[in-house]
Amino acid sequence: STPLYSSAASDVYKRQDDNDPDAWNRLSSNLILLGTAFGESRSEKMELFKLASASAIESMKRSNPEIAESLLSGQRIWEVAPLVSEAEMQATLFWVTSVLYTFREGMVQPQPMLNVKWIRRSELLLKRMEEIDPNWSGGAVLFSLALIYHAIPEVIGGDSDLAQEYLERAVSASDQWMLPRWGRATYFLIPEGRLQEAREDLQYVLSLEIEDQGKESTLWRTYFNRDAKEQLKRL
Repeated sequence: STPLYSSAASDVYKRQDDNDPDAWNRLSSNLILLGTAFGESRSEKMELFKLASASAIESMKRSNPEIAESLLSGQRIWEVAPLVSEAEMQATLFWVTSVLYTFREGMVQPQPMLNVKWIRRSELLLKRMEEIDPNWSGGAVLFSLALIYHAIPEVIGGDSDLAQEYLERAVSASDQWMLPRWGRATYFLIPEGRLQEAREDLQYVLSLEIEDQGKESTLWRTYFNRDAKEQLKRL
């Protein structure tokens, strides 16, 4: 692993309670953001997303003894999806997000097609989260499911109509969370050439306060705000 990242992670471990699930969640979140916003190469991004995934699992293990015991016995994280409770929702989302960013920013063809099983594994965890609370975190679960059904080829389970249904539900549940509108513009509208609709979504993101307790962290909202400005300039 890259010494810089190992050192940064080590510093966090020293400052935080090793048994605090929230500390591991913060580490996972920041590693994902570091990878997507500042990673300069695919290998850097892959390393950061890998560390983020591992940190999310550490959070889940500390939050849920049943999950910890099952993983220790040899089960994989997607195999313990039925054990996920509301307390592990945040960590589970970070695990899924690290996988999705790995596919989008860490891989080149044919790697995504060869590793599509990881998308299906993420789906298992997201469906469990949907059972617990579909509108949780401003539609983040619904949006992630939309991405999965949008990204997977239909011959192996993708479904463009289902993706659109989940996307609309995510936007309806967003209530001033930035992710669904930013994500709709970034991953759906712009690639489809629906540029005026994309502009409206990105301008909506810019209209929201960056400091908004109870929504995404300030770091993520700053990133969404900055990226929305950059995309509008390109458009």
